Amino acid sequence: METFTWTQPSQLVTEKFHSLFQQSQVHSAIVCGLDGSGKQSAVKALSELLAINGYNVVTISYPYDYSKSGQLLRKLLSTQFDWLDFSFEERIALYALNRAETISLLHQSVVMLNERNQLPVYILFDRGPTSSLVTYAAVEIVDKTNIEIEKALSQESIVTALQKMYQTDAYFISQLHLENTSVFVPMLSSQSTMSALIDAIQNGERLNKESYETTEVQEAAREVYMAAARYEPKLHLFSQYREDNSRLSKTEVAEYLFEQINPAVATRSGEILEVKVSFMLYPELIDSNGIAAVSEIQAAGKGLTFLHRME
Repeated sequence: METFTWTQPSQLVTEKFHSLFQQSQVHSAIVCGLDGSGKQSAVKALSELLAINGYNVVTISYPYDYSKSGQLLRKLLSTQFDWLDFSFEERIALYALNRAETISLLHQSVVMLNERNQLPVYILFDRGPTSSLVTYAAVEIVDKTNIEIEKALSQESIVTALQKMYQTDAYFISQLHLENTSVFVPMLSSQSTMSALIDAIQNGERLNKESYETTEVQEAAREVYMAAARYEPKLHLFSQYREDNSRLSKTEVAEYLFEQINPAVATRSGEILEVKVSFMLYPELIDSNGIAAVSEIQAAGKGLTFLHRME
């Protein structure tokens, strides 16, 4: 799997990307789920299956550590601050900003691969806006009464939360990429194929003991994912365990995801590129009102000032 060094792409690269998208040469899918549910392995296996069937594949995992927001997120997630002190809106704002920062990276990597062999490109997102259902669970369900939990799992509450996730991503995309921004909005919304792996806790045993989230949060998030799948048509839930508690192989998981995507199959193989760079050069991130979005104090419970500028 190849990695590459990123620089700010030229306008020509951006225009080429949008041309490929308009020609239906760029596709996307999101794999989400709880920590330890197998997202990374699923994306890797699916990328190999797509490449065999004639697609170039670009994979990217969030939080993306190499950007400013990614470094801040890792710092926050390493327990320097208590995530439960954050509102749902503050949490999803940080994650949305992190995704928006990577769009120029994706422009460059998609164009690079297409120019090599003229094959269509699939962008696979390891986590996306719907991954914020975990943060929704942490804020709305953990340590609440049964009545409040029932309300949080209602159709109205879940649909409102999903809309906030998509709208927040759209907002930051529009702030950081003012030209031709509409392409990535559907990619990071319910218009993209989304699959969620939900068995991060099996028989009371936590599969990923190094997760940043507590067991209580993960259990609550699993309930939220199951509720969300009832109201979000393109959110496909599946278990990586059989009825006898044996785990599906990576190949079996990839084949399931491949069926959900249902891509056309070509006669020659594509290439895989993992978006992971060691150094990024980019301008300061500011919103349209000139407010810097890089302050740790703003993020740490003081209320992400730029978020409140959203309509």
